[in-house]
Amino acid sequence: IRNRAARFLNTQLTMDAALSYNDIPAIRGHVETLETFDPAKALQLAPDSNKADGVVPGAMLNQAFPTLAPVDKARHIGGTVLVHSMITTQGTVGAVIVVASPDPALTAAVVTAAKKTTYTPFLLNGQPIEAEMTDTFTLIDNN
Repeated sequence: IRNRAARFLNTQLTMDAALSYNDIPAIRGHVETLETFDPAKALQLAPDSNKADGVVPGAMLNQAFPTLAPVDKARHIGGTVLVHSMITTQGTVGAVIVVASPDPALTAAVVTAAKKTTYTPFLLNGQPIEAEMTDTFTLIDNN
């Protein structure tokens, strides 16, 4: 293993990594850029700025909420899960990519809920288009 590290936001991170098995290179990785990401800021638009481009965002028709299995509720887990979803031209959620999650049970609950949420189609010049959304789900242990 060979690594090159850097400090970012008071955290030591690996910038370059290489892994070999029996002296045979197996995998290499490189980080180009480190920057903070604020999902709330990334999603902010000026009022009606998207309509000037002929884009009409989809409206949420049905929002599903994450629910945990009883065994996971008994663990008293909670936290914030950040997901990136692909919205189809029909307004259904296709692929859901988990960006960050503190627990696999929270991940499963959020992905299931995200896939059950529906929207009116997003439009570009009056035609339905596929869209991408980033959402934050915060699950709180109420016990």
